[in-house]
Amino acid sequence: MSVDVERPVNSSEKDITDDEAKLYDRQIRLWGVASQKRLRKANVVCFGLSGLASEIIKNIVLAGINSLTIVDDVKISEDDTLNNIFTCHEVGKYRGEIAMVNIKALNPMVQVNAMYWSLKEKIANKNSTEVNELLKSADCVVVTNSDPDTMINLNDLCASSARPITFFAACDWGFYGFSFTDLGRNYKYITQEVIQNEIDTEKPSPKKQKTEEIQKSYVERQLDFVPLRTALSVKSGKAGIGITKRTSPVLALTHILFEFHRKTGRFPTPETRQQDMETLSSLKESVLNELELPNTALKELEDENCFENVFGRFSPISAIIGGVLGQDIIRAITNQDAPIRNFFLFDGMKCQGSVESIGK
Repeated sequence: MSVDVERPVNSSEKDITDDEAKLYDRQIRLWGVASQKRLRKANVVCFGLSGLASEIIKNIVLAGINSLTIVDDVKISEDDTLNNIFTCHEVGKYRGEIAMVNIKALNPMVQVNAMYWSLKEKIANKNSTEVNELLKSADCVVVTNSDPDTMINLNDLCASSARPITFFAACDWGFYGFSFTDLGRNYKYITQEVIQNEIDTEKPSPKKQKTEEIQKSYVERQLDFVPLRTALSVKSGKAGIGITKRTSPVLALTHILFEFHRKTGRFPTPETRQQDMETLSSLKESVLNELELPNTALKELEDENCFENVFGRFSPISAIIGGVLGQDIIRAITNQDAPIRNFFLFDGMKCQGSVESIGK
């Protein structure tokens, strides 16, 4: 049910400095002063500084968030020099250390900090003190290319927080990838909709005739989101809740890759390509059976051939998924326009993305 509301752009500009107004002029014209103020107050924590994360960070830092905290204990590899925007060629140094300097240069108005510890180790050892301390001031949490259990547990921590924390997760493997959004229950946002009203008009005839007047109005909408744990437990079912034959097969592939990680402790790597393809093939039937999906569920991905395309990480794939998720984070912070509910699934072989609503 929609409720007529005023578009939230009537706030005074006195809290926006001249420098901010100049830097964010185009954005303020697009989404208004009130939304820019929300962005300026937002504190984002990003776990994992992958190439995909660098694309997300680029979008939200340019938009003008208040602060970004990077948590990453990985040192720069040769692969990072090829697909990460911020790590340059400083092989052997911490990714966060080098990225922090380059991110600040991208937008000096954003506070950037880096921490060098492993989220996976903290959560696996049930030592969440540092994580909880970090979440106390966070408005938004992003985690990329992590294992499924770590992402699920982090989402649970965000959901159980005393203050609202929006949660986003994303992974990319070769030509495939996904993003996931959880904005909690009763998430409210404002969107512009066309409303048609019937009005009476006088014509040069004795009878009055009805016509339609088209108006645009800003209305408040509400959505309920489910956590990643719930979404990943969903099996075959009806559209909008369960997995159907119309659901992108990238979701089934994601389940197989997650199971691969649970079995091996890692995602597929080019160095163990043949071995990993055999493992993925052996997991396919059991995972699809668990999801109550037919063995032909990956047919659109050329079935077994799709396992050949999950190795490495490519900048164009990271850029697309990171761009989509970055914009979704901005929507969530500003409460403007409908967010993704709840998966964005991308097939780079077909250059095709789809939004799927899974779970209730």
